[in-house]
Amino acid sequence: MQTRSESVPWTRVISGLLLVLQVAGCSSWRVEQVAPEQLVRDRAPAQVRVARADGSQVVLRGPTISGDSLTGMSGGAPSGVPLADITTIATRHGDAGKSVLLGLGIFGGVLAIAAVAYAANPPCYFGCQ
Repeated sequence: MQTRSESVPWTRVISGLLLVLQVAGCSSWRVEQVAPEQLVRDRAPAQVRVARADGSQVVLRGPTISGDSLTGMSGGAPSGVPLADITTIATRHGDAGKSVLLGLGIFGGVLAIAAVAYAANPPCYFGCQ
């Protein structure tokens, strides 16, 4: 009889986790050289990181221009920054090269772990004891 822990496809769970980490880990913020109004109007980014004149930063999801402010969701709550207080605005960009290298590194690590596990407990095909 199989126990619950034996029936869980751990390889799929680990593979899914590694994929999520890979996708999330290979992007970076890039400061844009256009005005916030133009950026939001022309590109409609999913999220932006705004640096304020006081040095603080906020990430806004679903940014829109409302009057004289850039508004969006931050931490699950509506938030806004006056356009006059914005010193820089940045958007997320993926990096294919880093993604490929990270994927190869993860694949190599999984192979190394599998090799160690196999060496520690090799299968017995001919009735060994």
